[in-house]
Amino acid sequence: MGKDIIVSIENVSKHFGGTQALDNVSFQLIRGEIHALLGENGAGKSTLVKIISGVVGRDRGEIMFEGTPLRIKNPQQARVAGINVVYQELSLIPSLSVAENISASNEAMNTFKRMKLKNLKEESLSILRMMNIQPGTLVRNLGIGAQQMVEIAGAISRKCSLLILDEPTASLTRDEVVELFKIMRMLKKDGVTIVYISHKLSEVCEIADRVTILKDGRHITTLDVEDIEEKKIIQLMVGRDLAQMYPAKTGGG
Repeated sequence: MGKDIIVSIENVSKHFGGTQALDNVSFQLIRGEIHALLGENGAGKSTLVKIISGVVGRDRGEIMFEGTPLRIKNPQQARVAGINVVYQELSLIPSLSVAENISASNEAMNTFKRMKLKNLKEESLSILRMMNIQPGTLVRNLGIGAQQMVEIAGAISRKCSLLILDEPTASLTRDEVVELFKIMRMLKKDGVTIVYISHKLSEVCEIADRVTILKDGRHITTLDVEDIEEKKIIQLMVGRDLAQMYPAKTGGG
C-alpha cells in the first residue's frame, strides 16, 4: 500500500530582487509524520513556510495539498484549508484568558465572542491538561512554554491537517520539551502532519520521522531519520565535512 501524501512540493522557486530564495525545490510530506525541515539561516526554510501558508506567492512550481493544487492568498485561507503555523514569535493577547485566545484565533476580532470551557474542542483540552494549564488563566500569567502550548492548542482547535512549528523549543526547558514531544506524538497518532523547524539536531533525531535539508534555496536531500546521523546532517547543511569546518591545529597553537 502506498504512502498517503498530504503535501507535494514540485519545482518551487522564489526570488526577492536579486536573491534566489528557493530554487526548484521538490519533496513530499506524508500524512501523520513528523518531518524536520533543516538548513542554515538563509537556506530557504522561512520562504517555503511563507509560501505554504499564503504569506507570499511562489514564482514557479506547484504545491499539491490533499490531492489538489494549493491556491491560497493569505494565512486566513491557509487556516481554513487546514494549514496552521506556530511561529517563534507568539501572537497571543496577554490580557485575555487561554480559552479567549483560542476563541479569538478562530474568529475575526470584530465578531469575537468569549469562549466558555464547554466550547473548547477535546483535542485542545487534552493539550491544556497535559501542561496543567487552566482555560481561565490569563495568558500574561503563563510562562513561555505554556504560552507555546496555548498557540498549539489554538491551531488544533481549528481544522488542522498540517501543523508547522518554527523553532518551538528555542525558549523551552527540557521538561517542557518532553511535554511538547508528547503532544506532537499525540497529534501524529491522530493523523496530523507536523513540519518541525529546529537547529537542535539532537531533538530532531529524537522526534522526527524524516528530515529534509535545504541549502542556499535548494533541496539537498530527504531521508528517514534512522538513516542519517547528526554529523552527516551538519555536513549536508553546510556543504562540507566537520574536518574542513574545524581543521586540526598544527604547530604552536
